[in-house]
Order: sequence, then C-alpha cells, then structure tokens
Amino acid sequence: YKEIKLYKQAIYMFNKALRIYPDSVFYRLELIDLLIDDKKYDEAFYLIHEFNSKNDKCASIYNSMTRIYYRLKQYDNALNSINRCIELDSNNPESFYFKGLILNDKQEFEQAKTPIYNAIKTSPDNAKYYAQMARSYQGTKQFDDALLYVKEAIELNQNEINYKKLAFDIATSIGDETKIAVYKKILERSEKILKGTR
Repeated sequence: YKEIKLYKQAIYMFNKALRIYPDSVFYRLELIDLLIDDKKYDEAFYLIHEFNSKNDKCASIYNSMTRIYYRLKQYDNALNSINRCIELDSNNPESFYFKGLILNDKQEFEQAKTPIYNAIKTSPDNAKYYAQMARSYQGTKQFDDALLYVKEAIELNQNEINYKKLAFDIATSIGDETKIAVYKKILERSEKILKGTR
C-alpha cells in the first residue's frame, strides 16, 4: 500500500500490526512517516512525542519531525530537528542534504554549502545533491560554479527536467549566448519528449 501511495490502507495495516506488536520501533516509525505522507501532522506529532519520551536518541524520529516542520514551512524548527538528527547520526547523507535544502529555502545559501558538500562526499552518485549545491551557488551569484554542479546533476540523472530548467536559468544569469542556446535546446527536447509520453 505504501509503495502505491494508498496511505490510508497502509496506515490501517500498520495500526493493526502495532496492536499485535506494540513495542515494535519499526512499525511505529513507519506509521509516523505514513501519517506525514497523508498530511495527518497532528496525529504524527502525537506519536512522535509519545515515542520520543522513551527513545530520545533515535535519529529517525528527528528526521520525521523535520519533514513535518518543513512541510509547514516552519524552517527554524525544521533546522533544529535536522541538526539533532545529524548529532545522533552523522553518516546519513540525506540528513545533510535536507539541512542544505532548508538553508537554501531560507536563502542562507552560503551556509547551505557545507552540509550539501557533506552529502556529496558521503554519496557522490546522487544527482539531487549536486542540483541542490547548484542552487546554493546560484543564490550566491557564483554562476559558473552553479553551472558545473547542475551539469553533474544532469549527467547523473538525464531524465530529471528540473535540472535542465535550472541549468537554463543559470546560463541565462551568466548571459553566455552559446550556453543559453545549448541548455534551451536540451530543455526543449526534454519537454517535447514529456509531452509525447502524456
């Protein structure tokens, strides 16, 4: 149910599983994430606080809190939660990426570079990390560096049209007519393919 986004059915099943195995951390964490996916933030927070009162050293719970705060656009709270998550588990590249994403959304572009760099260093084959770093460099008006990172993102995931849009925006900011023409052509080709598949 979770994989095909039938969240209500998945929530029902995990609730049933928890009644049978009430001490299962896995079932509880899965249920919390499903409630977040289904936008039931109050219910998710209730389970988080209940869980946290007994297991305050679980990094995953702080990641879940971050997801809720981020969706509610409470970026300072999201940042506090993801910092706690990183304190408890400093080997998860997704946490560093998430911190960089939050900082970029807060337009704290320079500060975002360090956590995103940590994500790239830990997992160098993930395209979205490079795209997020490109956003940071774009935000600090270092457009040549931004273009280098977004080019890497496109090479790693050639199907993601948003990376091509970002590359075109950055090329436009640079003002280089050759690069603008190249990325415009790449973007138009991808848009044409997308329209053909609909």
